[in-house]
Amino acid sequence: MQKKYKFKSGSVLPVKAEIVGQEIERIKEKNNGRLMPEDILKSAESSKSVLHKCFDWNDSSAAKKYRLQQAKYLIRSVEVIYVGDDGSKSKPVRAFVTLIEEGIHKPRSYMTIGEVMGNKALKARYLSELLWEYENLAERNSDVKEFMAIHAEIKRTRKKIKKKLG
Repeated sequence: MQKKYKFKSGSVLPVKAEIVGQEIERIKEKNNGRLMPEDILKSAESSKSVLHKCFDWNDSSAAKKYRLQQAKYLIRSVEVIYVGDDGSKSKPVRAFVTLIEEGIHKPRSYMTIGEVMGNKALKARYLSELLWEYENLAERNSDVKEFMAIHAEIKRTRKKIKKKLG
């Protein structure tokens, strides 16, 4: 069986997926079948490496990009627990969520889960995006027969939510 590589939807990289996939396989084999990000980075350090262009080698801009990833991680890490007047507590949920902005290439902004769930249009978008993520995950794992029932349930759930939200 022949193997072909492609980038997942939305990936923007300066090297063709086939070249990247083959190089990563080569690095994995070189390391006795073990693939570690550190090995990819070490291989890419050489300007002669086919992976070199996939990384930002300018320490200043790379540091800023890393700190932005840390900020996103920080936002994603915060949960909220709602406490009722009677002292009852909700399950912890993400305090801040992000929605894909209308229009192409707009930066994502975060909103509180309360803002999103309290607005019919935002809630519909949020649920649609969540379902898309679940469908994407199910699709990527569709060859695992144990997940086929989950995939079917996700499709039924999408239909229910569409019907409910209009």
